[in-house]
Amino acid sequence: MSLAFLFAITLIGPQSSPSADDWRHEYQQTMLATIERARLPAAVAVPQLAELYVSLEAAETLPRVERTRMRRSLEGRLVKQLEHLVRDQRKRDSGRPRGADQQLAGGAAVGAQQLIELIINTIAPDSWRQNGGQGSISFYPYNPALVIRQTSETHEQVGELLRALAH
Repeated sequence: MSLAFLFAITLIGPQSSPSADDWRHEYQQTMLATIERARLPAAVAVPQLAELYVSLEAAETLPRVERTRMRRSLEGRLVKQLEHLVRDQRKRDSGRPRGADQQLAGGAAVGAQQLIELIINTIAPDSWRQNGGQGSISFYPYNPALVIRQTSETHEQVGELLRALAH
C-alpha cells in the first residue's frame, strides 16, 4: 500500500480503512527510506514524512498511543531534514558575496519558498491557488511573515506541521 493511497483514503474517506498493520508497514517503510544513511534529498524525504505525519492523525485503526509515538518519531525526522536544509543552504550561501538586500531577504526567502512548497504539496494540495483552489500563501521577507488564507481545517494542519518542524 503506497503512502499516496493512504493519504488519499484519509482525504477522500475510505471504502474500508487501512488496517493497523498497513499503517505500521507504511511507517516502517517511510522511516527506512528516510534514515540519515539513505540521505534522500529533502525534496523527496520531507513530503513523504509530512504526508504520513498528517495521515496518521486520522488513522483510527491504530491505537492513539501508537499513532502519537509514530508522529513524534516523524517530527524528529522532519527536524533532521530541516537541519540538513539549513546546513546545505548555509554552505551554498557561504561561497557567495552578500549584498544588503540578499542579507535581509535572500536566505529567509529561500527557506520560506521551500516551506511554502512543502505546505502546498502536502496539506490539502487541491485547495491552493497554485493548484486551482481558493487558498493562498505568501511570504513577506522584510518583516518575515508567512500569510495564509485558507480554511480553518487547513490552518490547523499547517499549524501542526509548523509545530512539528519547530520541535
